[in-house]
Amino acid sequence: MLIYHLFISQVTVRSDNKLTEREVRKMRFVLNRLFGENPFKLLSSHTQKVLETVEKMIELIEHYLEGEKIQSEEIGVLEHQADLIKQEIRKRIPRFGLFLSVPRDTFLDFLWQQDKIADNAQDVAQLLELLPLKLPERIKKKLGQISQKCLETVRVYEKMSEKLEEVLATSFARKRVEEIWFYIDKINELEDLGDVLTREATKMIYQAEFLDPFEKWHLISLVEKLDNILDHMENAGGRLRIMTI
Repeated sequence: MLIYHLFISQVTVRSDNKLTEREVRKMRFVLNRLFGENPFKLLSSHTQKVLETVEKMIELIEHYLEGEKIQSEEIGVLEHQADLIKQEIRKRIPRFGLFLSVPRDTFLDFLWQQDKIADNAQDVAQLLELLPLKLPERIKKKLGQISQKCLETVRVYEKMSEKLEEVLATSFARKRVEEIWFYIDKINELEDLGDVLTREATKMIYQAEFLDPFEKWHLISLVEKLDNILDHMENAGGRLRIMTI
């Protein structure tokens, strides 16, 4: 009887006795809260830890561009913490997705994309630590612009994550879903701008006569890792859009 009343409160009864996809999702959401370990409870923790990793990376880039010595241990700790949360979320996902309120494969792909953000942030930090370089102002400025674009995207990604919590709390209310889509579109725009900066930086590095081939490879690897962070934030947003359709 309790389950019946929960369903009645969450699902609109239709005259043809058929349920829409949205109504089925609501039913699964209620069942998951009743009987399963909800993986969404830890998802916001994982998101926050991932974004902390990126923020720390941006801080290290600022120090690197000022010619300071870089140590990547702290960012390694943050990435490891994100990894542990990811593993715990995977344990909580129902094996067959019956009680999961979104497609299981899409949820796992979203989690993977989000986790790769932290992985690439750690890679950037380790590259910064391996080879200190004195760079001219034009290259420093371009790297700083890419770094700031990552930070700007992080801020939007964080708002998107907050809206996801509201979507879950309201059982995928259409108004809340559309707010998430607004931030997903914004992330896509920022990623496009990041691509432009990445191409400009790559060209600038290739043409720098004062850099030897290894230094060029090192800096281009750094730029590519930063671009990967933007790519994975965009990809995660794309998976989230599918999850909330």
